[in-house]
Amino acid sequence: GNQNLITDGIIAAINARAAVKSAFLNVRINLSGIKDESFVAELISKMYAIEKDLDDKESAIIGLYK
Repeated sequence: GNQNLITDGIIAAINARAAVKSAFLNVRINLSGIKDESFVAELISKMYAIEKDLDDKESAIIGLYK
């Protein structure tokens, strides 16, 4: 790809991660209203896995610039 566009890709990755994390904050605040504890635990576990994957991918993408 065009090396001049690498920062655009990095910014896109950062924005995508921020969008998911902000959506998850909204989900977490609303989980207190759900009484099914196993569902809540499973959802939180899935969100942590997604966040970890996002963090790893963002780090890898940012690492391309260094």
